Amino acid sequence: INIFFVGELNVHKLQFWIRGLMKSKAKDLLRYKGLFAVKGTPMKCVFNGLLAHFSCMLEQQYEWQENEIRECRLVLIGRNLDKAELEKSIMECKVGPLRFQLGDRVRVNVDGEQWMNGVIVKLWDEDFPYLIEVELAPDSCRCPLKCWAPIDDDQYVKKWEYVRESSWKAHSEAFAHGTKALC
Repeated sequence: INIFFVGELNVHKLQFWIRGLMKSKAKDLLRYKGLFAVKGTPMKCVFNGLLAHFSCMLEQQYEWQENEIRECRLVLIGRNLDKAELEKSIMECKVGPLRFQLGDRVRVNVDGEQWMNGVIVKLWDEDFPYLIEVELAPDSCRCPLKCWAPIDDDQYVKKWEYVRESSWKAHSEAFAHGTKALC
């Protein structure tokens, strides 16, 4: 199976896709190779494997040139592989327009369970669609808190709607989604 398209992938979605591919198709994959353009990095992502053993790495020695078209190529050799299904699933990793813009107020999932208000302060910070500054309580003595949303999806970041907070419960270390205090 040969899959080719012009565009860039969200590296976090790509990681989920590869895990799913290995879980569902590892016994059917004999050999595979891929070269992917990943949004937010000039490095080419090289994917290759044999049976269930694979590597997928951003290669520092291979960078996209300014005049080079950022594209994705994937070749899979195996049995019981459905090209349409595989093509559809990897296309779900392709980067599209972002839902939010700089300065938009959002709700961000800071630890897998807790949602906090925040403001989009940067688009495509490295390979993250959003860098979000979390709004802390006005009387907070804490350092500013920023976090990344790895995927532009309501699971990680969603439209802000006014919700009266009864109390602020800001954790100092919420690493599940890349939250960090900037002191």
